[in-house]
This record gives sequence, structure tokens and C-alpha cells, in this order.
Amino acid sequence: MSSAVEQAIIKYATSASFSSSASGDATALVVPDSKRFKLISAIISPSGGVNTVILKTGAVTGIPAIDFAADIPFVLSYNPAGWIFGAVGADFIINLSAATATGINFTYMLWDS
Repeated sequence: MSSAVEQAIIKYATSASFSSSASGDATALVVPDSKRFKLISAIISPSGGVNTVILKTGAVTGIPAIDFAADIPFVLSYNPAGWIFGAVGADFIINLSAATATGINFTYMLWDS
């Protein structure tokens, strides 16, 4: 049975998908200037060759480099405390080391600063 806090997080969380095939930074979620972002869960799925993925909030690394082999997903399971916390107005960024198609399905929350 989940706690009241977990139920509130689930109620107000939003799921999204994003994919990129370009190396370098790509914005997965644009965060409004007055809001903060918290990553609650994610599944990262590379396709093709080896790739390194870094999850960031703005310019700050939230989860350091994760190395992938082709077609093997990485799961950040449900974490009500959050995996990444963004500063006010800091977007959710995915950085790819190579131009290999990579998708991410993620659950997040936005809240007022």
C-alpha cells in the first residue's frame, strides 16, 4: 500500500517521451521560468551502437554518464524522492556522446519555486 505522499506524487506526476539522434545536449523538457523540475522515473532506450548518456538539469549534471550497449535499456525505477532536481527554470537535458537514436520515457513533476 502506498503512503499519502506517494499517492500525491503519483496524482500530480506527468509522463512524457523524448527521442534524439544528435550528439550533444538535447532539451527533453522545457521548464517554465517560475517552476522547478523533479525526475521521478525513466526508461532510457538506445538503438544502434554504443552510446553514453548524461541526464542534466540546465547545465548541471544530475545523473553522470551511463554507458550503453546497443538495444539494452536502462531503468530508473519509481523514486518518489526524485532522481534529479532542477533549479528554477532549468530545463531537463539529455546529452548523447554519439549520434545514435536514443529514446527516453520519463515521469516528472513541476512545482512553483
